[in-house]
Amino acid sequence: MTTIRELTSFERELLSLLVLGDWEGAEAAREQLRLAKHAGPWTSGSQSFHVDVESGSPLVSLPDGLLNNTERAVHDGDDCIGGVMLWLQAGRISGFEYYWVTDDPPLGLPTLKQVRHMN
Repeated sequence: MTTIRELTSFERELLSLLVLGDWEGAEAAREQLRLAKHAGPWTSGSQSFHVDVESGSPLVSLPDGLLNNTERAVHDGDDCIGGVMLWLQAGRISGFEYYWVTDDPPLGLPTLKQVRHMN
């Protein structure tokens, strides 16, 4: 059973960082995240999590999958250690993914300073 809870202020700030800018669907994505909730981790211990969006929120008119323009690299100093992104399903943000390219999975979410635009 999944427990839906409010996003922490840091989680909301992190997700909001991913929808900055002017691109197709950005306004609707920002509106969805304004009241979005944390709907449980993808797997036990995972930093990636499902996102629950209010049913009355405007839809993002883009295809299902990676929400364009939301992928960012995660750095530890000069080294890229992974990335973060949002996923879209049926016009609604459905998940936040934090992936890594190192041998060890992350133990927590990246800081805002670690998140950078992809080059």
